Amino acid sequence: MSIFTILKRNMKWRFHNAFTIVITILQPLLWLVLYSAVAGQAMKNTGISNYTGYILPGLIVLVSFSACSSSGIMNYMMKADGSFYRILIAPIKRSSIILGQLLEAVICTFLEVGIMSVVSLLFSVNPQINLIALLLILILVFLTAFSMAGLAYGISLILPNEVMYETVMNAIVLPIFF
Repeated sequence: MSIFTILKRNMKWRFHNAFTIVITILQPLLWLVLYSAVAGQAMKNTGISNYTGYILPGLIVLVSFSACSSSGIMNYMMKADGSFYRILIAPIKRSSIILGQLLEAVICTFLEVGIMSVVSLLFSVNPQINLIALLLILILVFLTAFSMAGLAYGISLILPNEVMYETVMNAIVLPIFF
């Protein structure tokens, strides 16, 4: 039950800091719009009729990787205001703290993927998925987001400041992106 308490606290913190929500939602939308518009023009002669539909699965996986780095940044922001240390002295298992933070990152990832999927419909993407494919996509996104959030959270606990953290996370995410 304490996992859900930490999850609720982190979601409350996320909505209290509205800038993180705006950036979380804006980043995948920019990727979707810019890459489909710019690269779509360059790919006209390749036989791909809808470039947005072509890159959407890759962007979903990429969002699953990059969105979870916000869980690490959240640690640095919570350390700065002292709330991180208040959680550590609370009578809660350490595993509940970690799982609550990881689930918050997974929920944010699903929010981004959902918004990006809806916006892709405006770009004439016609998904041809059935129930099994949808379930497989959800499992893949969950596992990717959960593992990357765990990695990001662990790295944020090891590194002393957010500058080093962002450098390491960029070194992880950017090669996957390209």
